[in-house]
Amino acid sequence: MRLVAFAKLTGGPGSLRLLGILITIGLIWVVAFPRRRSVGFIGLALVAISYLVMATPLVAQWTAARLPPAEPVRDVDIRNIETLFIFDGDNRWGRLRETQRIYDLAQPREVVLLGRLSVYKDLLLMPIPRERLHHDATSWNTSSQVERVKELWRGESSGPTAILASCLQAPRVKALLHDAGLNLTVLSAPLDADLPQRGVRRIVPSLAALATTRDALYEVAALSYYGG
Repeated sequence: MRLVAFAKLTGGPGSLRLLGILITIGLIWVVAFPRRRSVGFIGLALVAISYLVMATPLVAQWTAARLPPAEPVRDVDIRNIETLFIFDGDNRWGRLRETQRIYDLAQPREVVLLGRLSVYKDLLLMPIPRERLHHDATSWNTSSQVERVKELWRGESSGPTAILASCLQAPRVKALLHDAGLNLTVLSAPLDADLPQRGVRRIVPSLAALATTRDALYEVAALSYYGG
C-alpha cells in the first residue's frame, strides 16, 4: 500500500515529478553541506544514470513484459459491442486512436468516458454522434472506474459491453473486474508511440520509453498490491 501511495504522490520511478524532487534534494544538499558536496554530486549523477537507463526502449520493453500479456480480441467480436466504457489514464493518444478504430468497427450505441473533461473534448472531435457520447468525471483512479462501471452497467440491456484501457493497465482492470464480479471484455489500447524493436535505437533514450517504463513499473506494483 505504501509503495502505491508513494507512486501516486510522486509519480513513481521514471516520472518527471520525481526527477524534479530528486534534483532539488541533490542541489539543496550541495548548497547546504559544502564540505560533503561530492555526496550530492554523486547522488545527482546516479539519478541521471538511472533515468537514462529507464528511458531506453530496451528497458521499457523489458519492464512492460513483467505484466501479463494482453489477450487479443478479434475484430469480429469487437463488431458486436453495443456499449463501450473508456478508462482515462496513461497513453491518452493510444486510447483515442483505438476508440476511433473500435467505433468504426462496432458503431456502439453508447460510448462512456470515465475521466477528464479534456479527453471528452477530444472525443467530441471524432465522427461519433454526440448523443452516443457520455462523460463521467466522478472516478479518479482505476478502482473507482471499475466501481462506477458496476453502477452504470445495465446488464443484458446494455448489450455486449467492453472496457477500453491501455495495454499496460488492462491486466489490472481484468483483476479488478473479476473481484467485482463483472464478466466484461477488456480491450487494450496501444502505447502512444511505438518503441523500436531492433537496432541501435533500442538503447537510445527517449521520453516515450521513459513514460512506458514509469507506467509499467506502476502497474506491476499496483497489480501486485491488488493481488493480480
